[in-house]
Amino acid sequence: HVRTIELERERALQEARELRAELAAAFAEHSDREAQCSQQAELLRRSWEESQGQAKALQSEVIALHSEIASIQAARGTERSELFASIGVHAGPIYSADAGALSQALGGVARARDEAKEASAALRDRYSALVGDHQAQATRLKAADREGARMSAALHAAREQCAEARQQCDEARQELRQELAAQIALTDAATSERDEFS
Repeated sequence: HVRTIELERERALQEARELRAELAAAFAEHSDREAQCSQQAELLRRSWEESQGQAKALQSEVIALHSEIASIQAARGTERSELFASIGVHAGPIYSADAGALSQALGGVARARDEAKEASAALRDRYSALVGDHQAQATRLKAADREGARMSAALHAAREQCAEARQQCDEARQELRQELAAQIALTDAATSERDEFS
């Protein structure tokens, strides 16, 4: 009878050791998963901050471009006013001696208009490119936000699994303590009984 109790006690101890090993492996796995999730969340946060900086720089460039367009438009208005003033100074019959100067002035206006159109077209192209970059940046930011939310959910789930595993470990340890206490009590009782018989 005593031998049977000792065998049962040894079996319980072996099961407890195996359970501790399984729980330790589970804790290690959850710890690794939590560390990976934290690392990925940090990378996403840095990427989001970098994207925010790029978006601010792009916004500043767009504002500067608007100012440049406004300056060109103001310069065109000034050139037009100066031309009209020049024409007014040299006003006279078309067949007068100032007809050549008027023709030359009009030619200068045409060239200035063409140059302004080319500059405006270049600025529009540049603005369109900046807007496209801004939209692409916004798309990347939205994707980063979605990925960050997904990783946060995964990290939360991993933490919940880890907490559940800790609870199971605590419960298993409590059960083992109770079982070992019962086994020790049986062994002590068997020992006392054997001592009385002897």
